Amino acid sequence: MKNIKIKISDLVFVKAGKDKGKIGQVIKIFPAVRKAEVQGVNTLKKNAKPSKKYPKGGIIDISHPIDASNLALVCPSCRKITKIKIERSNKKVTRICQKCQADLSIKPKPNDK
Repeated sequence: MKNIKIKISDLVFVKAGKDKGKIGQVIKIFPAVRKAEVQGVNTLKKNAKPSKKYPKGGIIDISHPIDASNLALVCPSCRKITKIKIERSNKKVTRICQKCQADLSIKPKPNDK
């Protein structure tokens, strides 16, 4: 099984599905099934009875994972959708934007979009 090149806290663009065109930040990754959970994407509504977890009950939003093939990385420096180039040197792996050649280890600010 191929590795997922997307990491936690990366900014991603949804290429397919009901949320096509949205941009969000990766919250969680499931490499065994090649899925990622993205903030504000693929949320479903669920009816919940009152319990300790949901004292009021009612309708709640639950975030579900989306397939990694439906996500494209957004470069934090050039703000464009890009593919990832991996370079290995001295046992260190770096991810590089193919459009602007910037290092992708730079994390975006939470309010930037």
